[in-house]
Amino acid sequence: MTRWGTTAVVLLCAGSLAACSDDNTGDPGTSPGFTEAASAPATASGTAASPTRGAAPDAATDVDVADYTTGDLVSWSLEGAGVTCSVNTAPRSDYADCTLDFTDDVRDRKDPRFAAGAVLWIAGEGFRPAMQTGGGDATDHPVLHPGQRISAAGVTCTATGPRGITCGRDGREFRYDDGDFAATGWDGPGARTIVEGSKTRGQFCGRANNGLYADLAVTDVVVTKGTVDCADAVGTVDSYLATWQDGSRGNTLLTPLDNGWTCSFPTAKRSEDDDVTVSCGTTDGRGVKIPRS
Repeated sequence: MTRWGTTAVVLLCAGSLAACSDDNTGDPGTSPGFTEAASAPATASGTAASPTRGAAPDAATDVDVADYTTGDLVSWSLEGAGVTCSVNTAPRSDYADCTLDFTDDVRDRKDPRFAAGAVLWIAGEGFRPAMQTGGGDATDHPVLHPGQRISAAGVTCTATGPRGITCGRDGREFRYDDGDFAATGWDGPGARTIVEGSKTRGQFCGRANNGLYADLAVTDVVVTKGTVDCADAVGTVDSYLATWQDGSRGNTLLTPLDNGWTCSFPTAKRSEDDDVTVSCGTTDGRGVKIPRS
C-alpha cells in the first residue's frame, strides 16, 4: 500500500476519547482537502508521490451536484458495495465523511465482521480514518461512477473505480482503493511493540493494536497496579479495542473480557486527572492503562 503522509490524530465520540466515558474498571485509583484530481499529493519529504492505485484519472466528468442533493446533504455511493460519502452544505457546517472499509494495515483487524469504517474531514488536520459504529450505511444513494467527479462545500471527490475514490479539500486529500487507504498527514497506526516478561507500576509493556480505533494516536500500555505479564497486558488491550461498539455497554464502554480483565474509557475528568485514555483492571488488583499522551 502506498502512503501519502505522516501523523495521526485521535477523534472519537464527538471528537475526544476522554468524552466517551465514566471509569468503573478494576483500576480504581489510576488510573480531506483537495489538490486537482490529476495531481499527486506531496509526501512527507515534499516530493510528489506517484498517482498509482486510487489516483484520480487525468480527465474526469463533473456531475450535476443537484442530482445528489437532499436538503443540505450531498450523498453518493460507488458502484461497488460498502462505500458511501456525504457532505453537509449547511452554512455553518464543516462536515464531510465517507463510510468504507479498511485493510488490516489501517485497522489492525483480522476479523471481517469489523470491516466497516469511516474517514472524516477534521478542520486543521485533513481527512482521518475513524471508528464507524453503525456497521456501514445501508441507505441507497445516487451512484458516482468511475471517472465521475463531484464537488460540494469545498470538497471534491472523483470515483477512481467501483470501490475506489480520491477526495480532497484545502490542499489535503485521501485516497481509497478497495480497502487500501492513504491520506495527507496520516502515517498509519504505527509499529507494533510488546515487551518480554512482566512489569510493575509505571513500566511500559508495549504498544497495542488500534483495533476499531484506526485514528488512535497513542496505544502505549503502561502498568498501573501489581505485576503484570506484558503479553497478557497488551493482548487484553488489543481485545478491548477490537470489541465492536454496539451501544450495549454504556457511556464508558465498560467491557468484561473473557480473560478476567475489565476495561473502559474514563470520564473526561478522570482522563485528565489520571492521564488515561483506556483503563483495564482485574479483581486481584492488577491494572494497566493507555495514557493520554
